[in-house]
Amino acid sequence: MVQETINVQSPASPLDSFLAEIGEALGHPIRIAILRLVAQGETCLCEIRPLFPVDESGLSRHLATLRRAGLLVARREGVRVLYNLASPRVIDLLDAGKAIALNRASCLQGVIEGSREHAPTGE
Repeated sequence: MVQETINVQSPASPLDSFLAEIGEALGHPIRIAILRLVAQGETCLCEIRPLFPVDESGLSRHLATLRRAGLLVARREGVRVLYNLASPRVIDLLDAGKAIALNRASCLQGVIEGSREHAPTGE
C-alpha cells in the first residue's frame, strides 16, 4: 500500500479548509438538530424558530454558519424563507457522525464497566 507523505509545515489545502469549516459548523448541537429537522424535508424558518431555545439573532447565526459551510441552502417564497439540505450527502455525514459517537459511547461504557469490576470493595 502506498502511503502519502504529509508535510505538516505546509499550509492546509483548500479542501482541508472546507472540511474544517464543515467540522466547525457541526460543532454545536443546535446546528446538528437543525440539519436533522431539515433532512426530513424543506422547512420554513417559521417552523424552525419555535423549536430552538435561542433568540432570533442566535438562530440566524446558526443558519448562516450551516449555509456558509455548504450544508444548507435557503430560498425565499414570498415572505417565507425555506431551508433544504444542500446535498443528500449531508445525511450520510450525520449518519457517520452518529456511528462514531455511538462507538465512542460504547467504548466509554466498557471502560466504566471495567473499572467497576476492578474497583476496591472497601473491605
